[in-house]
Amino acid sequence: GGLVGSEMCIRDRTYPAHFEVRRVLPNGSIKYKQRPRFISESLAAWDIGIEHTSDQLRIWFSTMLLGTTDLDFDGPVDPAA
Repeated sequence: GGLVGSEMCIRDRTYPAHFEVRRVLPNGSIKYKQRPRFISESLAAWDIGIEHTSDQLRIWFSTMLLGTTDLDFDGPVDPAA
């Protein structure tokens, strides 16, 4: 079976130029600064966007803010409210 229309839109999603884009690995993690960082096994094989702000990283899946973490990604992702 093929992708339905909404899945096609999400899979083809491009993030703004100032985002870093990472592919989520089968174990649910991404590589960031040479280290694995857990995101979600549910997003395996999908791209997520990392937006840098002055005091945190914002983690995005398409247009959905998943959560935030510190600038070095040393802690877990705090879910978006």
